[in-house]
Amino acid sequence: KWKSRGTHGEFSRNPPNQGTSPDPASKMLFDFSALKNRHPPYRNRTRGVFFRARDPAALSAWYKDVLGVDPVPTDAETMPWMTEAGVTVFSPFAADTDYFPAGQQMMVNFRVSDLDAMLAQVRAAGTEPFNESTMDGIGRFAHIRDPEGNAIELWEPVSAG
Repeated sequence: KWKSRGTHGEFSRNPPNQGTSPDPASKMLFDFSALKNRHPPYRNRTRGVFFRARDPAALSAWYKDVLGVDPVPTDAETMPWMTEAGVTVFSPFAADTDYFPAGQQMMVNFRVSDLDAMLAQVRAAGTEPFNESTMDGIGRFAHIRDPEGNAIELWEPVSAG
């Protein structure tokens, strides 16, 4: 059985502030609390991202070492990757978008608490960020590529304070 050892903070190996930090969505300029009861009761939250890889073991190790994403547990004692609660965006893009590579059907967006620290971490691992931008009222963004060339978006939400 999985034993509760707490959750990893956003891309952090340190435990979260045991209930002292507000939900990241509450820091956003948009009031997402109004959406809480908008969906039917059978709707669930995203619980996994599945994709093909040429070398799944090596790619899993990269995601763990660089982004802090724990791989799928292979036994009942290992904790799975845990995320903090917050906004999840589901947004189909036009087939001809240039927001991410044409040969890539989807892009995963990871919410981070400190984009500058995360970019320093990915640079130290030999990955160069690109498409750094800021969206007023939303936050800061940067794209990176994993070792197999998949574009990944990193997002630091705007703080309300």
